[in-house]
Amino acid sequence: MTKFFRRTVAGISALSILAAIPGLTAFAAETAPEFKEDQLPVVLYSQENMSQIDCRYYADMPSIPYVKLGDFYGMWAGKDIEITAKGDGVFDLKTPFGTLGSVDTEKDLISTEDRTAFFAPPDMLTGDDPLLNAFVRFEDDEEGEQYPVELDLAKYEIDLRSDAEDIWFPVTTLCDLFMHSMHSSTYFEGLLLFEDGFLTELSGFQLARTKFHSDYLLENYQNGRPEDLVKYNYNEMCMVFDFNYGFPGRPYYTDMLREKGFDATFAEANSTTKRIRELLNSTDFLDYNVGVNNLNMYLWDGGHTGFNTIPLSVDENFYNQFLEKQSQYIFQYENATDLMGDQKLKAASEKGVKDARDAMLQSADFAEKLPMADYCEKGDTAFFSFDDFALDDAGWVAYYQDNGALPEDVVSSFYQAVKKADENPKIKKFVIDLGTNGGGISLIVEYMMGVIADLQQVTAANGTLDAESTSKYRVDKNLDKEVNDADKNFKTDLRFGMITSNCSFSCGSWMPSLARDNGILLIGEQSGGGACAVEAHLSPDGTPYALSTGTTFVNKDGESIDLGIKPDYETVKVNADGSKDFSETYDLEKVSKLFDEFYGSKDPVVTEPAATTPAVTESTASESTTTETTSAVTSSETTASTSATTETTVTETTVSKPDPAKYFAPVKDMGKMALKDYETKTGKTAANSVTKENADGTVTIDLIDLSGNVIDTYTINPETGIGTNSKGAEVNLPQTGNNSLGTAAAVAAALALLGAGAAAVKASRKREED
Repeated sequence: MTKFFRRTVAGISALSILAAIPGLTAFAAETAPEFKEDQLPVVLYSQENMSQIDCRYYADMPSIPYVKLGDFYGMWAGKDIEITAKGDGVFDLKTPFGTLGSVDTEKDLISTEDRTAFFAPPDMLTGDDPLLNAFVRFEDDEEGEQYPVELDLAKYEIDLRSDAEDIWFPVTTLCDLFMHSMHSSTYFEGLLLFEDGFLTELSGFQLARTKFHSDYLLENYQNGRPEDLVKYNYNEMCMVFDFNYGFPGRPYYTDMLREKGFDATFAEANSTTKRIRELLNSTDFLDYNVGVNNLNMYLWDGGHTGFNTIPLSVDENFYNQFLEKQSQYIFQYENATDLMGDQKLKAASEKGVKDARDAMLQSADFAEKLPMADYCEKGDTAFFSFDDFALDDAGWVAYYQDNGALPEDVVSSFYQAVKKADENPKIKKFVIDLGTNGGGISLIVEYMMGVIADLQQVTAANGTLDAESTSKYRVDKNLDKEVNDADKNFKTDLRFGMITSNCSFSCGSWMPSLARDNGILLIGEQSGGGACAVEAHLSPDGTPYALSTGTTFVNKDGESIDLGIKPDYETVKVNADGSKDFSETYDLEKVSKLFDEFYGSKDPVVTEPAATTPAVTESTASESTTTETTSAVTSSETTASTSATTETTVTETTVSKPDPAKYFAPVKDMGKMALKDYETKTGKTAANSVTKENADGTVTIDLIDLSGNVIDTYTINPETGIGTNSKGAEVNLPQTGNNSLGTAAAVAAALALLGAGAAAVKASRKREED
């Protein structure tokens, strides 16, 4: 596998305890500009592994912590980078796997002989990453082409500093440069957080989209954003886009962005982009958020690139202020993307899919709930449905390396579903439903395609490098922890097909592309596209955003699949009111006939479960989260980039009618708690809640998305606040209310103790030195 592709395939908060920066050491008079020294708290890939890192606050940038490259790299990679001072602010660098580079702190210039190897973690290049030695095994790389690059940070006024032995970077710049989808870092509210991926709960990107972080932002910037932070924040975003953006092609100004860069494009494109640029550079927090939010109108590409104005999503008062402020500006939206139209189409597809799928599941001959998936059978057809390519990565590492239990996630559920269908002599056809699948981890796609089509290689292109890469791999099809002849002999007589919709995005669209290339049936409507790998960032001021990167999945002819895959049979009807009818798509009897028509007398793709199967023991399934983007485009509307998901089974709890005086909280507050509980558990934000007191004494809370659809329903006892959601899972609203800080509070408390202990140790060492 070539280096740039390996960056893709493998692929929650703290209180600000340094806001005032009290008690720092004296100014270093001999250094210009002057600086104060301190330490940043660090969470190193686990809340149980906390540390600190030396930092500096320079007099000309008092809001921006600087850290040493050597310290940062050692924590990020787990191995040291060699730094050799050459004099006059120039340093030679050598990564732990031999890639050479240099930094000139006078010119603010970073150079390296190979861009992808220099900014990638060592284990992603050497194969040491345990996740890449689980159910998908990639062949060793041959020595590939190198891609030299010079990154001129002076262009963005990002000033590097140095001392005799090391280079001092703004901490967010290091987080943005040394990034991998499952090996990244975030500077978050005075904390440096190293994380295993932006979809995990210990992720700055996920933490930044919470009510807790919204409250922090509103308090921290109530008197305005510091001027040094405003400047650096904007320049850093420009650098990230110019260096990493993959130009997926949907935005109107793609060519201009490629030719002139982020800043020049927004400065020159039209009157609205100019105003957005002004607002992004405003010290007023509300104006700034209007600018951030309107970036979505020009950079929306279906869901990979998006900007989160967090208070707009979770704070009603800010939402109203935002709408009033937005209405004061006259935005023409010249050549903007049709974000609203795109969202309406996706919402119509989502509702149509769910309605038809629910009816199908209810009429099935056999149906069962698997971890993170639905499975049913009707006639000669089996059906497997899941909403995300979600992976319990820690569970799989433990399973393959430490004799842990078989994880309960999409991978194991899929294997067991295929095995069950293959063992049933009546079942001849197997449908994989991607109708509401918003994407996720590409390793799962590779595993599933290995099982159903014996796929052993995938191809990606990289627009920023003008390169293409084919990666070869083998799959542990039967999950017995070995890739051997048993996997080669893994056969089945099942024929496979897939259902797609406009909601099938990212990996949910890449898998249909691989299916098309391998002669597998596609039914439904054109998928939603999204070919680029995605990176998630947190700006220096705490604004989360994501962008499409240069690594792009392509079809067998090397063509981008960003606009989606057209099915072999378009079975979706669009009604006069814009709603969509997926009833034929989810009629398994009709689908069975399409199988016969498509495959005819052709031999089926062969794959049969081998005799060796893993023992299934108890484990905890991981919960996936997805990226959300909120966009207010008029004075009365907002939209979200990812539609929430819902199940069909509602468990009702019957209780005696209670006395309202005994309610654990006012009914209105219950709705707010439900919104918070839903976001905490799913990583998705509902737009509104509607509460209803019922005759049986319960209170139901409908959670509503931005299209007005009910995405979940809580049924609770209003005296205790305990009940169930629409999946039948327990809900405890008082617990949500009392522990609203969740992981954030735990981390903050630990950091407070850590800070006190570190201060004592530091003082002790000082006394010993004296």
